[in-house]
Amino acid sequence: MNKKYALIKDNKVTNIVMWDGESNWKPPQGFICIEHPDAEIGDDYIDQTIVKIDKTAKDNPPYNPLRTFLVPLGNSGITPPEEIV
Repeated sequence: MNKKYALIKDNKVTNIVMWDGESNWKPPQGFICIEHPDAEIGDDYIDQTIVKIDKTAKDNPPYNPLRTFLVPLGNSGITPPEEIV
């Protein structure tokens, strides 16, 4: 039966995978893989423990896919849609 595993890099959960824990798979180089049924992308990994992020905190704004998409364009010379008059 597959279980939920957190992929962790630099003390942050960066992805979630479902894995049986036995098949021939291993996490990408530089990542660790921890079985954790409640882990979510963005959680911290501190002292070998998954620490949930506070989704209501001001420093954790809600996910905005448009803003995430536009951030890499910042130095490209392309004008973001909200700045077009």
